[in-house]
Amino acid sequence: MIFASWASRHGDTVMLHASVRAVGEIAGGPDQIHLALKSVLTSEGTLMMYASCPRYYDEVGRGNLTAGKEREIREKLPTFDPVTARSARDNGILVEFLRTYPDSRVNCHVARFVFWGKQPEHLTSSQPWHYAFGLGSPLDRFLALDGKIVLPGSDHDTVTFLRYIEHALGWSSSTAIPRVPMVVSRSSNVSPEWTSRGIRSFTSL
Repeated sequence: MIFASWASRHGDTVMLHASVRAVGEIAGGPDQIHLALKSVLTSEGTLMMYASCPRYYDEVGRGNLTAGKEREIREKLPTFDPVTARSARDNGILVEFLRTYPDSRVNCHVARFVFWGKQPEHLTSSQPWHYAFGLGSPLDRFLALDGKIVLPGSDHDTVTFLRYIEHALGWSSSTAIPRVPMVVSRSSNVSPEWTSRGIRSFTSL
């Protein structure tokens, strides 16, 4: 995997979209894709991928499901924990390899990103619930950092950054307001509370 030839270099901020199937078999397994890119970026750089959430967590309240199905989801779906929840299957297996790799971080949102490197704290500092990919989002800060997008084995129409343009200009009506329980911070000595957004609140992260 020669990422240096793709204009990625020491200290860059890079969003990675990769199809493990399209890339093909790699000695050492799929982790070698993100590890190779990290070796180019070094600890001065930042790597990010879009993880999102398992099915249904951001679908209640959108009008796509019947009232009965939404009730069933509310009753049965486990509390969404952004730290431990799996990535959306549609986003491919590599993002889950990155999410579960040491030193990776995620932001507290159903429209969740995974970060590694120098800038996670800055990139995860906030994300709106309406137009979650637009102004004030990790993608907005990615743009400000002159971020680069790398697509080994992926098509251009899979690029998450396209959502930034839609949301920043108000072209998309989608929101990411969860109406199922969600951990927004953690403490073992408090009981969960429902908020107006359906978020389950704890005292500290």
